[in-house]
Amino acid sequence: AKFGVHGQPVRDEWSSDDYPSYSISGDDFSVNTWWYGTGGWSFNRWSNQWGGCTEPGFAVDDGGSEDLERTTEAVDCIGEPFVATPELVPTVEQMLSIARDIFGSLGMNLDYSQARSWRDDWGGSVSIPLVHNGETLPLEAYLGWDSKGELSYASGVSVEIISRGTFDTISPAAAVERISDYRWFGGAPSRYY
Repeated sequence: AKFGVHGQPVRDEWSSDDYPSYSISGDDFSVNTWWYGTGGWSFNRWSNQWGGCTEPGFAVDDGGSEDLERTTEAVDCIGEPFVATPELVPTVEQMLSIARDIFGSLGMNLDYSQARSWRDDWGGSVSIPLVHNGETLPLEAYLGWDSKGELSYASGVSVEIISRGTFDTISPAAAVERISDYRWFGGAPSRYY
């Protein structure tokens, strides 16, 4: 409902009892959730109202030629060409305000002082990491906008961090030894990239 999506969740064909996943899909959107791990979810909306033409390039292959000749004509034109509309893209402040509204209403406790944003004439995005005991985690919430200023994607996690005590971890040397073993994996907070 937060994204204006209606429909019944359907269990995905690749879903299993160990890794259940569900989707709601429509002509121009999808909402997905995975009920394992951190309970990830995503929203995607795409627009088929935009048009455009391919750039001049190679002629269409007739099925027999390996040496295609270059053409100066654009092909596969649908509607109007893409035009940037930067005035429709939310400002960074607006993106953060929308993020607070959406993620707050979904119960996500985020530290917006850690938010990273990007914006240009063609769209924008904001990402905010989850924080625990002052440390950023490799779990983030994302929102993105297209050049028409429409929310085009969102993702997050449905996890509550609960302390289960203090546990020893392996040494850095032992961690390096595990790199070649596919069973062990992990991620670092995005601030390390």
